[in-house]
Amino acid sequence: MKADVVIIGGGVIGAAIARELSRYNLNIILIEKEDDVAMGTSKGNSGIIHAGYNADFKTLKGRLNIKSNPLFDKLCQDLKVRFKRIGSLVVGLAQEDFGKLKELKENGEKNGIKNLEIIAGDKLFRLEPNLNLQTKYALYAPSAGIISPYKFTIALVDSAVINGVNVLLETEAKDIRIEEKQVYGLVTDRGLIETKVIINAAGLHADEIAKTAGDDFKISPLKGEYQLFDKQWGNLVNHILFPIPTKLSKGILVAPTVHDNLLIGPNSYRVKEKDNLSTTKVGAQEVYEGARKLVPHLPHQDLINSFAGLRADIEGRDDFIIEASKKIRGFINVAGIKSPGLSSAPAIAEMVSGILKEVVKEISPQLELNYKDDFIEALPEQPRFADYLDKTD
Repeated sequence: MKADVVIIGGGVIGAAIARELSRYNLNIILIEKEDDVAMGTSKGNSGIIHAGYNADFKTLKGRLNIKSNPLFDKLCQDLKVRFKRIGSLVVGLAQEDFGKLKELKENGEKNGIKNLEIIAGDKLFRLEPNLNLQTKYALYAPSAGIISPYKFTIALVDSAVINGVNVLLETEAKDIRIEEKQVYGLVTDRGLIETKVIINAAGLHADEIAKTAGDDFKISPLKGEYQLFDKQWGNLVNHILFPIPTKLSKGILVAPTVHDNLLIGPNSYRVKEKDNLSTTKVGAQEVYEGARKLVPHLPHQDLINSFAGLRADIEGRDDFIIEASKKIRGFINVAGIKSPGLSSAPAIAEMVSGILKEVVKEISPQLELNYKDDFIEALPEQPRFADYLDKTD
């Protein structure tokens, strides 16, 4: 089997890259070791499209979050994915929180985010009648939104497949074949794929893939637990509610989902195992009590699901890694994509496209990245799942 480009990882980042690169006349293969796409971090997160006021514009995750946010309206319309720009509130329960909210507002405005507003009193409680009555102020960001992260990922893959990408499920990357410091193939548990370009979007396992190419970083999983309530509680809040953020986390949120449920979470703690998705009694209590600080009258019943997700935290680095390898030609790392990774996915894909153009110039000048004349921007009303299945054989 041969390909111009192989993408490792069928999460939202690999899916977004696959769709973006399917604009070109390239033979692209996306491999995923599980039996479906969106089986890792992409199915176990908050489903929030962040406004970007908390982002450091000097970082990749800051710039890419801010660049991506306005892209979601048209992208989700094209992909037939539900997206609601309901806005968010960062809730200050103490008088001294005003300073932090002002800092976040100024940072957001410096980054070009419009219509940020610090609100209080009657105006605030008209927006959120069930908010903690002790709330003094809140930062309102109308550009924040909610999405189904797994449906978004699936739709990105559907779009990529309709535009010619070949998806191989239950296919695990094992090693990289290298000759003279140049990628020549990817060894999988189903055989060799000959290729000159590999894009490593393997999520929690991206460090293991990178190691086979000689790149050295370590991913240490951060786990977050969530609780999902029945749809009768979906209108308990109208916006995404955040506490005052810390350096470690945006905190335990309360939000409606695009399916009209109520979601609370996550907490955040480090685990050793990259497959540890267990939930705990202690974690559930922490999430519930954290959420009650924002909305005291949370339901005690009608909990329909508790789940956990893992985030790919790179030890010693608080930013994404998106770059061509300095060790071998033809290898691109897209790693450490934790929050705001979902919010940044479209711009990450565009950035990888730019990197690929430079990589191709160096290793294979004859492989020109020419745009297709027949790229299909919008999914049909009923995606052609038969096409998708045919390409996974």
